Amino acid sequence: MGNQVLARSVCVTEKEQFETSGSRTLKNASCPCFTGKYSEGEQLIGWFLIASIMTVALISTCVSHCCSPVSYLQLKFWKFYSKKEREVFEKKANEHATKLAERNTNCFFEAIDPAPFHTPSNTDWQKISIFHTFNSQEQYYSTIHKYVNTNRGNDTEFEEEGQDLNCFSICG
Repeated sequence: MGNQVLARSVCVTEKEQFETSGSRTLKNASCPCFTGKYSEGEQLIGWFLIASIMTVALISTCVSHCCSPVSYLQLKFWKFYSKKEREVFEKKANEHATKLAERNTNCFFEAIDPAPFHTPSNTDWQKISIFHTFNSQEQYYSTIHKYVNTNRGNDTEFEEEGQDLNCFSICG
């Protein structure tokens, strides 16, 4: 037991000296702290696996961009639009929730009936929560964009198109 503690303290000291000296050689190769856990073959396999994953990711990105029904600039605009719409939505949702919370809190403490307050229905929330897919026949950049431009989602084509998933869909 005492020899193990002594050996461990020697290893820690040697390890600190090794790390600070910048040397690539070890003074005491028998120290268990410095024994390599992975052989060169295992490391080579690991690097090959990482390189393979990166290559597959690059190829799939290139293929998806080449096969996309939208141009690079339209895709860039779409992503920019989606980001801005998300920011505006979060801001408006925060403001709306704050107003509703203030109204409800005031009504509770003042013991008065609440004034009418419009909040989108569950159906409206479901219509804008559908996964958006690109349709080359129509130019809608999001489900909110489509909802607003299709008579607030009352068109039958809004219901039909929102359900099918397209392999060229673009997630913001």
